[in-house]
Amino acid sequence: MKTIKKTLLSLSLACATLAANAESPVAITQENLVGIWACEASVAMEQGKMHYISTEKYLKDGRSKSEGSMKLSFGNLNIPDLEYTITGAGTWKLDGSKLTETVTELDIKNLTDPQFDQFINLKDMIPMNVPETSLITKLTQSTIAIKAGDSEEVLECKRS
Repeated sequence: MKTIKKTLLSLSLACATLAANAESPVAITQENLVGIWACEASVAMEQGKMHYISTEKYLKDGRSKSEGSMKLSFGNLNIPDLEYTITGAGTWKLDGSKLTETVTELDIKNLTDPQFDQFINLKDMIPMNVPETSLITKLTQSTIAIKAGDSEEVLECKRS
């Protein structure tokens, strides 16, 4: 009986140690950033809400790939909700905790109402081939938090 209790206690301690280590901060380096990250964000806007889900892939050679979807809800405005798929590619580099990304390829498809793109085309709102710098505010083996520019919003992603 004592052997079983000791084994269970040892196993519990090992699991607790592994869980604690998984969430301990790691150095913000290219090695620790490389991989696949699942991201999700909901942002309240003045007249509605945006919900974004994506998979971000940071490759060792400094290239990146992104696939995701975005849903825009316009609250009380007489505009139907819009849903988009977004795929892209680009480059990335680190300078300390500063992450600079450049979008080089972008495809946005309006799944709900493509005619709405005549009024507001999201692709025109995203700068191509222009480096944009964000701040990595947290990096662990399982989580990354990124604050874009002057925004107060922080995007948190989980390693896939």
